[in-house]
Amino acid sequence: MLVGIASPAAACACGVIAPQTDATAAFNGERAIINWDGERQQIDLTLNMASDAASAGLIFPTPSPATVTAGDLDRFEHLERQIAPQAIVVNDWWGFGVPGESPVTDEPRVLKRVTVGDLEATTLKASNVSGLNRWLKANDYSLSTASRESLATYVSLGWSFVAVKLTASATLDGALEPIRFTFDTDELVYPVRASSTASNSQDIRLYIFDDHRVSLNQFERSNRPVNASQTVVWAGDVSNSSVSDSGAYLTVFDLHIDNPKTQVRSDILIVDALADDEVIPTTVRANPITLLGIPVGLLVVGWLGFGIILLLSYIVGRFRSH
Repeated sequence: MLVGIASPAAACACGVIAPQTDATAAFNGERAIINWDGERQQIDLTLNMASDAASAGLIFPTPSPATVTAGDLDRFEHLERQIAPQAIVVNDWWGFGVPGESPVTDEPRVLKRVTVGDLEATTLKASNVSGLNRWLKANDYSLSTASRESLATYVSLGWSFVAVKLTASATLDGALEPIRFTFDTDELVYPVRASSTASNSQDIRLYIFDDHRVSLNQFERSNRPVNASQTVVWAGDVSNSSVSDSGAYLTVFDLHIDNPKTQVRSDILIVDALADDEVIPTTVRANPITLLGIPVGLLVVGWLGFGIILLLSYIVGRFRSH
C-alpha cells in the first residue's frame, strides 16, 4: 500500500505500493479470489506485509471504475479447506506406514471516496498521467519513476484506479484484512503489470471461480509473456457451501515471479481451459490393522513360520522313525 516515500516504491503483483516516509515495507505473499459474471468482476485481495510503519497505501488499477468494500477473510479460510488434500485411507497390515472507462481534463476525476474500517479508498478516473501524478503527490502518495511509468500504461489503456490508504494502531506487519474491488469489464483479468517495478520476487495465489476450469493467458497485449512459474494446485466443482455462491467451478493457481523487472510485461488474462480436468490433491494415511496391538501381517507371518517349523519337525521325526 502507498503513502509518501523516501526510497523507490515497492510493489505487489497487483499494484504499486510504498511505505511511509523513512519507513520500509516488504511483501512476501498475495492472495486473490476472482469471479466474473461476463460483465462484472470481483477481486477479493489480501496481502502479507512486513513493515515498521503503521500507515501505507496502494494504487490498484482496474479496467473501469471500481467499487471498494471490505473483503471477508473467512472466504480465504473456507477456500483453503475446499482445496485441502483429500485423505485416502490405506490399510496398513504390517505397521510400516504408507508413502504418500469522460471528459479530458488534466486532473483525475474523483468518482467515489469510501471508508471501510481502517482504510480510505478513492476511485479515480484519469485521462492524463501528469494530472494523476500531481493528485497522488498532493494527497501524500509518492511514486518512483518506474511506478509512474507503469501507471501511464494503464492511463493509455483507459483504466481507472483505486487509491487506498490504510492506517492502523500498530505497525502493518503480517496479513492485511481483505479488500474487495468490484468493476465492469469485458474480459476476466488480474492486473500485475505494475509489479514490473518491484525488485523482490512475487508469490501469488489466485482462486478463480467460473462455470468451467480456466487457464492463465499471459501473452495478450504484449509480445512477451508474464514469465511466471505456474502451478494448478486445485481444480474442480465447489462443494464448500460457504463459497459456492461465487461460482460452480474453482481453479486455484500458485504463481512465483522470481524477477518481476524482467519477467512481467503485461497483465494476466483468464480464459477458459480446453477441458474441465480435475486436480484434487490427496494425502495417504495408514490405517493400522492389528490384533492385540501387533500388526496382523506380522502375526500371520509368525504363525506361518511356526507352522512350517512344526511341519519340518514332523517330517524329520517320521523320517527317523523309519
